[in-house]
Amino acid sequence: MFNEALLRITQRLAKVGGWAVAFGEKNAVFWTPGTFEIFEYEGDKPPSYADAMSCIQPPYIALVQSNMTVCRENGESCEFEVEVLTFKRTPKWIRVAMEPERNEAGKIIGLVGAIQDITPYKTEQHEHRVLSQRLLTTLEYMTEAFFLVDPQWRVIYANDAADFLVHQDRRKNIGNVLWEEFPHLTHTPIYEGFHKAMRDNTPFHSQYYSVLMQNWIEMDAYPSPEG
Repeated sequence: MFNEALLRITQRLAKVGGWAVAFGEKNAVFWTPGTFEIFEYEGDKPPSYADAMSCIQPPYIALVQSNMTVCRENGESCEFEVEVLTFKRTPKWIRVAMEPERNEAGKIIGLVGAIQDITPYKTEQHEHRVLSQRLLTTLEYMTEAFFLVDPQWRVIYANDAADFLVHQDRRKNIGNVLWEEFPHLTHTPIYEGFHKAMRDNTPFHSQYYSVLMQNWIEMDAYPSPEG
């Protein structure tokens, strides 16, 4: 009794469910309570194999079928992510894991596996991508030069205004060490200021005349875990 209760609680918290398919004429399907909940299925018994497969969104049907074929014919374990539409028409993302089930003679007689509702994770991932793209667009349209260096002082990003400021193609600078690419900077307030900012984790501000750019430069640097 306690084992069953613990299983139900664990599956509910982790949003995990178990499933199995026994090969045969009808491909009998077995579901744990967690799978019923994820797919929002209210029947007393699991749906048919065909009905369960109908929940898979069209772009992912081939992915599911190919993985099942590999698992069934080659005896290999598989893991993948697909988008589904539950029986209540709720779109969800699930992670699927499966492995072959064999009889005593070693013959593959079915598949067993687990599914996990990863919708919150995928939603957060999507929102992060959208936010990153908006940030990138903002940086590209800034009139101020903006660049990023990692803790080893390698340039990992520079916007279009930075290209214009230093009269160079940023693609040539990405991955290169800042001080090696621009050795004259070691003789400016930037060199000591950047090192102090990185060392003390404090912002740095400076104004100085750049011989290379033939102009006065106002520089702000902000340390972060990335550089």
